[in-house]
Amino acid sequence: MGLATVRRLAGLGVAVVAADVRSDAVDEAARQLADAKGSVRGVRLDITDRDQCEQVTNEVQQMHGGIDYLVNCAGSAMSFTPLEKISKELYDSIIRVNLDGTFNLCQAVVPHMKARGSGAIVNFASAVAARPRPGLSPYTAAKAGVIALTKTLALDLAEEGIRVNCILPGATDSPMLPKFVGEDADLDAARAVYISSIPMGRLATPEDIAGGVEYLLSDSAGFVTGETLSIDGGRGV
Repeated sequence: MGLATVRRLAGLGVAVVAADVRSDAVDEAARQLADAKGSVRGVRLDITDRDQCEQVTNEVQQMHGGIDYLVNCAGSAMSFTPLEKISKELYDSIIRVNLDGTFNLCQAVVPHMKARGSGAIVNFASAVAARPRPGLSPYTAAKAGVIALTKTLALDLAEEGIRVNCILPGATDSPMLPKFVGEDADLDAARAVYISSIPMGRLATPEDIAGGVEYLLSDSAGFVTGETLSIDGGRGV
C-alpha cells in the first residue's frame, strides 16, 4: 500500500520522501518512479525511534522548505494468536510499530506544519479496529489507538489549519495479506474466505487504498478532519 501511495502522489507532481526501515525498499521505490511527475527520494527510518523521526523530518524540512502532507502507512501485521500465546516481544513490536510509530512521526512533523499554518495528515488504522476479529488483540488495540489518536489530533490541530484523518483498509491484496493468514495456512483458501465476506466480491487493491489517501489529502476534503474512511468493499457495513 505504501508503494501505491507513493506512486499516486508522485504521479500528481508531489515531491515525495518515502521512508522505510528497509533502505532497499525505498531505494527500489525511488528507482521505479524516477520518471514520475513529482520527485521521489527514499530514506531509511525506524519509526519506533523518536529521535530518528525528528532527525529525518528536520532534513526533509530543510530540503523542501516545508512539509505539506504526512501519510503514516507503515505497519506490522500478525496472524491469529490466542491471548495466552502472545509473547511480550510480539505485543511490544505490534504496538511500537503501529501506534507508537504513528505518534512519533506526527509529533515530529506537526511543528513544521504549524509554522506553515496548514497541513494534512493521513494515518492508517485497519478495518479490524472497527470490526474486530479473534486472535489479533494487540494489532486491533494498536489500530484502535490510531483512530483515537487521529480524532484527538484533529481537535488539537484544527485551529492551526491542519487536518488529520484516518484510513481503515479492509482485506487487501498486498504483501501483508500472507502475514495475517500465517505461514502454514492455505493462502488461496484464506483469500476465498475473505472475498466471500466482502459485498463487492473482491479484495481491495493497493491502488484502492491510495485513492482514499489522495482524497483525504486533497482540497476536495478541505473541510474534513477527524474522520475514518473505510475502504473495505462494504464488509464493515
